[in-house]
Amino acid sequence: MYPKVIGILEQSVRAAGLRHQVIANNIANVNVPGFQASEVAFEDQLRDALHGSQVQSGLQGLTADPRHIPIHPPSQAPVRVDPRIQVAATGIMRQDGNTVDVEAETAKLAVNQLWYQALVQSVQDEFTRLRTAINEGRR
Repeated sequence: MYPKVIGILEQSVRAAGLRHQVIANNIANVNVPGFQASEVAFEDQLRDALHGSQVQSGLQGLTADPRHIPIHPPSQAPVRVDPRIQVAATGIMRQDGNTVDVEAETAKLAVNQLWYQALVQSVQDEFTRLRTAINEGRR
């Protein structure tokens, strides 16, 4: 269970870091004529993968006897979702063809920063739980 949770958190932290870079790039190009704002698609893909609507990637072992230990049973298969950068669908084009809204991007940046901090805290909490389980097991 823990490797799956930590893996999902790790992917989410990476997606939040990528989102920060994309938003910063959008803000940096606010005055570039014809620039199209970008966004990161991740959460919907992750939700679909966790609910099993996507084919799970990973090694699936076959067993000849029910007493054999399965290799990555479907419920424990690792979830792998890579964030995608795409053109923002909600951008309103200005006369110069630029679709960056500085106020909206600044708000997205603040939300993403809070999300990133919450994810990092969750990773720290998972490792604290593991450390506690290991240390308490020695007693």
